[in-house]
Amino acid sequence: MSTEDHDGHSARSTARTEDLAMTISDDPASPACCAHPYRLLTAILCLGIGLRLFYFIGVGGHDDISYFNHALEINDATFNTAYAPGGSFPFRFRVGLIYPTAWMFRLFGPSEYTAAILPLLNSAGLILLSWWAGRRLNESTGTIAALLMATFPLDIIQATVLLPTPFCAMLTGLSVMLWLTGQDREQLDGRLTTAVVWRYVLSGLCLGTAYLFRIEAGLFALFFVCWFLVHRRSLAGIMIALGTSAVVVGIENLVYWNLHGELLYRLKAVSGGFAEINSDLSEAISSKKSPMEYIRAIFFKPVELGVHWVLILPAAAVSFFARGRRRTALLLWFWPVALYLFFGSWSLSQYVPTTKNPRYLMNVSVPGLVLLAGVLSDLIQRHGNLKRLGHIALAGTIAGSLLLLNLAWIYRWENAGGCRIAADFIRQEAAAGHQEASQPIFAEHYSALILKCFLPERDVRAVSIHDRSIGQNGATMSADEITDGIVVVDEFIIDKYAMDTGMIAPDYLRTPPIHWRRVYSAPHPQDRFAYPAVRILNLFVGRFMKGPERSLQTTPVTVYTVTRSEAVTTFSDVRNWAVASRHACRCIHHSSPSRPNDTMAHSAHTATETASCPIVVHAGKTA
Repeated sequence: MSTEDHDGHSARSTARTEDLAMTISDDPASPACCAHPYRLLTAILCLGIGLRLFYFIGVGGHDDISYFNHALEINDATFNTAYAPGGSFPFRFRVGLIYPTAWMFRLFGPSEYTAAILPLLNSAGLILLSWWAGRRLNESTGTIAALLMATFPLDIIQATVLLPTPFCAMLTGLSVMLWLTGQDREQLDGRLTTAVVWRYVLSGLCLGTAYLFRIEAGLFALFFVCWFLVHRRSLAGIMIALGTSAVVVGIENLVYWNLHGELLYRLKAVSGGFAEINSDLSEAISSKKSPMEYIRAIFFKPVELGVHWVLILPAAAVSFFARGRRRTALLLWFWPVALYLFFGSWSLSQYVPTTKNPRYLMNVSVPGLVLLAGVLSDLIQRHGNLKRLGHIALAGTIAGSLLLLNLAWIYRWENAGGCRIAADFIRQEAAAGHQEASQPIFAEHYSALILKCFLPERDVRAVSIHDRSIGQNGATMSADEITDGIVVVDEFIIDKYAMDTGMIAPDYLRTPPIHWRRVYSAPHPQDRFAYPAVRILNLFVGRFMKGPERSLQTTPVTVYTVTRSEAVTTFSDVRNWAVASRHACRCIHHSSPSRPNDTMAHSAHTATETASCPIVVHAGKTA
């Protein structure tokens, strides 16, 4: 093997400085940007962990609430993988995330903080993985790649949230890197040694384990196929890696076969669920399937993707003109999967475009950031305008992304913000003895899932706010049937649910009936990071993205006590009272005290002796 093939083409590319694409270095022996790279890596790692803790999310109110609740079910021995139409069908099959989370709950107790331990460790691992992958080109590329990952908004906002995509990105990245190091060793030794075989086996184990987190981990088989098509060698190593991953997937299918009597049970259940979504909600999600949705997300509203992805695509395109086996490996790691995410299909029998969600791009962010770091490293090592351009691009990427990070954090955090305030109040009232901890908590099914994350020790029950959704999503009763307990109504969640499904909530969820007594009111604390600069930025970004624009509005949380007399037993009866009691209802609301304890005393004084007094938490929203 020639030195040029192993070390790249730095000597040849230096002679062509007039062509930027041809000047990209691929020499692992090029000068480092720091005399102590490990000290600098430690500082970058501390910076990355600090940003992730500062922008802590915990429970984001998205898919993470399903994984959290499934982990609780494992510890309660109620978890099962039976296919449930209308339920969280894809989430219960991602056992690679659910079971380790349940194990963390057993060790440290269930909470949003213990649920964030594994995601945070995985995020730190992604920084180290980027550094390792970048060092295959040169030390400065590794350092810049680690810095870019440490300040990457998409990873920062997912680093404390229970989501499987970052784990999938970490494991598939480890699979690729282990296989590439095995390739390097095989080329040096000139034969397939035991050490090389073990690297290939570990690579396959990582790829197979990634499949247990998300099914699209199988897309990274494209890397091995494309490697063989380009280089026409290493077929044995490819077969070892893919064969080992197939063993992991086969064991999973055997388990489902033993449980449900079908060998490909997971694929059938997940694909059936997607078919149901495609038929019932095709209009609602059609825009999310367009390939242009990723283009808009990257270049026109890069809130979660930051400035990083604005530069990743040009850098990955420029890298096509570079020579060197190691640069080619990064391109094969990035482009096949990226193109499939843009233009591929979820179904093999018919063309069903992949859903365009920015967080799915996390799967190819590691090779993308390394390619970007390689371009920036080469510019910084030049002289004159090219060097200044490299420094400006690096500083602008980090500064711009950290500014956009504030909007991304608010958008992620706000979804569960109302339920968080409600849960804090319920916990404080129970601790003060103002309510019994044994009282059940009722909420619309989505809010119930969120509340269960904040109050895992309480009895939280899902109720239906629509007649046709009774029996779905865990809702076994309607709101009319509630007789005693604590009721949580979060209008933000209901509005979001109505926007996604087209269902309109009943009026009594927005206009409290006469027997609801307000005991507490507080503003939503979502403006903690809404600096004036962020609000100014929202004027430009918010018009392209509804999330941040909506999130900068104030959402107060209001708590009511309910007095139910014998004459008023159901919400239906309350609605019949609406005309007669409208004036009285307004008077009671205006005369309610502002302090929680005074209000509760006032409500207790005016309550009928025979009435039960459930508490209603009402998260209203004002402009």
